[in-house]
Amino acid sequence: MDRPHAVLVMRPALRPLLFDAAAEARLAGLAETDPELVVTDFGDPLIAAALERAEVLITGRDCPALDEAALARMPALRAVLHSGGSVKHHMTEAAWGRGLLVSSAVADNAVPVAEYTLAMVISAGKTVYYVDCSAASDGSGSSSSPWNALTDPDGMSSPPATRCPSRPGPPATAR
Repeated sequence: MDRPHAVLVMRPALRPLLFDAAAEARLAGLAETDPELVVTDFGDPLIAAALERAEVLITGRDCPALDEAALARMPALRAVLHSGGSVKHHMTEAAWGRGLLVSSAVADNAVPVAEYTLAMVISAGKTVYYVDCSAASDGSGSSSSPWNALTDPDGMSSPPATRCPSRPGPPATAR
């Protein structure tokens, strides 16, 4: 059986985050793809040939709308596989009307999004201190004047009911 021709349509910086070497190899075994091509504009004349052959779109954040003009450039298109949650930003009435198979990670994302939202709501009522272990001097614990260790100069340890986001840098050390 011939492998379908697939085109990635997303913010280009996402490709290496979504497809490591093993995932790229697996994708290459399942579909014909151009490892250098990540589409950001369906109207780009340089990708017309790739879109004309496309049977599957693997989409992600910043995928342009699949409107009538875009669909006209993809006569062989049969499926849209979205790497994120909702497809409402790029699936139009024209795309739904075409009878395309559509898949997304909306169900897989639902629980983590709800958990994160709950964590942020709970955190909103808490005191937040900031730590930057690479800071030259100790600050007040605010985002503009972070502590440079997990205990402030007066010996106050971070209470258990607080958040303490840290910036990248050397590991935090207690005093």
